[in-house]
Amino acid sequence: MLTFVFILIIDEFQRQEDLSLQVETSYLSRAQIGELLAIHQDIELGQRGYILTGNKDFLEPYVNARPQLEQLFGRVETVLAQSALLIKLEAISDQKLEFVNLSIAMARGGDFEGARQLIADGRGKDLMDQIRAGILELDRAEYQRLADRQAAVRRARLDVQLWVFVIFAGLCAALIFAMFIVSKAWRARGEATQKYRDLSARQEAIFEGAKDGMLIVNQSGSIETLNGAAAAMTGYARNDLIRRDIGSLFEVAPDQGNKETFLRRLAQRSRESGSDVIELIARRKDGTLFPCDVAISSVKLAEGQAFVAIVRDTTERRRVEQLKSEFVSTVSHELRTPLTSIAGSLGLIQGGAAGEVSERAARLIEIARDNSQRLVRLINDILDMEKLEAGRMKFVLQPLVLASFLNQAIEANLGYAQQYSVSLVVEPVPPNATVIADPDLLMQVMANLISNATKFSETGGEVVVRALSLDRRWRISVADRGIGISEAFRSRVFGKFAQAEASDARQKGGTGLGLSIVREIVHRMGGEISFETEVGAGSTFHVDLPAERRASNRVETNSGLYPSVLHVEDDPDVLAIVADALEGRFQLASAQTLAEARTKLLRSKYDVVILDVALPDGSGKELLNELGDTLVLVFSAQDIDQDLANRADAVLTKSRASLSCVVETLYSLLAKSEIESEGT
Repeated sequence: MLTFVFILIIDEFQRQEDLSLQVETSYLSRAQIGELLAIHQDIELGQRGYILTGNKDFLEPYVNARPQLEQLFGRVETVLAQSALLIKLEAISDQKLEFVNLSIAMARGGDFEGARQLIADGRGKDLMDQIRAGILELDRAEYQRLADRQAAVRRARLDVQLWVFVIFAGLCAALIFAMFIVSKAWRARGEATQKYRDLSARQEAIFEGAKDGMLIVNQSGSIETLNGAAAAMTGYARNDLIRRDIGSLFEVAPDQGNKETFLRRLAQRSRESGSDVIELIARRKDGTLFPCDVAISSVKLAEGQAFVAIVRDTTERRRVEQLKSEFVSTVSHELRTPLTSIAGSLGLIQGGAAGEVSERAARLIEIARDNSQRLVRLINDILDMEKLEAGRMKFVLQPLVLASFLNQAIEANLGYAQQYSVSLVVEPVPPNATVIADPDLLMQVMANLISNATKFSETGGEVVVRALSLDRRWRISVADRGIGISEAFRSRVFGKFAQAEASDARQKGGTGLGLSIVREIVHRMGGEISFETEVGAGSTFHVDLPAERRASNRVETNSGLYPSVLHVEDDPDVLAIVADALEGRFQLASAQTLAEARTKLLRSKYDVVILDVALPDGSGKELLNELGDTLVLVFSAQDIDQDLANRADAVLTKSRASLSCVVETLYSLLAKSEIESEGT
């Protein structure tokens, strides 16, 4: 915009300069036009003086004026170009000169009287009047042309002034608007700054007031900041923990740069456990240990990604849980014996062992016996749940042919179904349908699922049991056509003491622990449980179990009944997790270094070795050459090269393989080995 104003001003200066030049030219032109009149008058004066007096001295103005006249017309033509008025004036001037020349020529010839008579005729005067009129008209035209030019310049100047005013007004408006915007922006910035300060203050209050320990950790695992609870929990001063590796606060050893970072390992354990919270053992400044729950979440900051670790001391919670578990176990054990005696005694009385009883007394005895048996079932369920949670329930996994097993399950629950007038049906099962499971515990699972399906079926209904082959698994489904499960209750189906309505326990007779126990048993056998339901149309529960790949899974091994496994891994947490998954299925030994593994291999022979690559005293690859024909499953967080993959019998990556996949891979390797040995 300023450039436009500058151009307008330059243009205005140029117009003023042009106008000045034109004014000067116009004044010169008008002077020359006036001079034309004077020259014509000199010519006429010389003509008349000579003719009247005969004195030749009067011819001097005439003689001098003629060449001046030609030159002057030439100059005027240069300024005014070929204007019509100038052309007309030149024509009249030529006529005037011819008339003067004629009269002078007559006088020079001695005919003064004829020359005087020619002048007296008035033609010369008439021509002179026309010249005066033409010069006057030409002067007026030049004057008007200059006036028009000046008017045009004045209009242009007014336009420039208008434009400058408009632009100035626009600039003022823009400046005012800019000042308004800047003022508004400053106010908004001030408000945003205040909000940010308020938010920061609130977050700081939450951060410092939290009872859980909170630590901000950078990508390398160094602690950037922490709250007072974290410092008090660990016994350190805050400044002592700043820039310190977070792994030093936990029993899990730091990585020392040769394997996954501590944060990644925590994330991996979180994925394996299927929970955002993982349980760890933390270390205080004085060296004492305490259990804690740790939740890790990532946050993107301007300087890069950071992590927020929330640590909760679970010492008191675990103590309370232990007391609760011991109390429940003690009370349950103390109650089960007398309740069993009461139920047995009532059964004997009901059977007539104490003689005949009246019909009314028999009815009361039946009510008492039913409720005592219900209490016994509740106590048994509580004890089973407590065993599962404490890891004391033993699992004897073996190949199980589903065709015969499902028929046995139907027969075992047939009497219960008849009480509800519900029929049990087994669809044809493929003869090769064999799973790896504990027969007794799987029968308990089926009893729970079939009894639930029976209780919630209508009278005359049907419960269907079927088996379906999946990828490396078999699915056992128990379907009913009952009332279905409401939307609100579906998320709590597998919870402890979960029942759809408060009256269900009285109407259907149940403890609310059955499905919770079923889920735990299925998971401990390496399986999964799920369900499909539609209100008013019924429910179907699915149990997916690992498929058996060979004729018999009970391998004659070096250690007896169970296959023996040596797990070589330096991370104690991974060792503990795998040990839990293999409990009741394999005989497990562990080694955290190459040296310890070599010692155990010299003392015993193992059916399978689970091998990590990154170990404190070397690479697991070194051990491969010493294992001979022992089966090797490489289970590592590192990417495995093709050479190592070719030398191992199987390769699994920690971040992508579930524990059930590890178990299934072990069974598959043993089955393949047995088939190859039978073939030879």
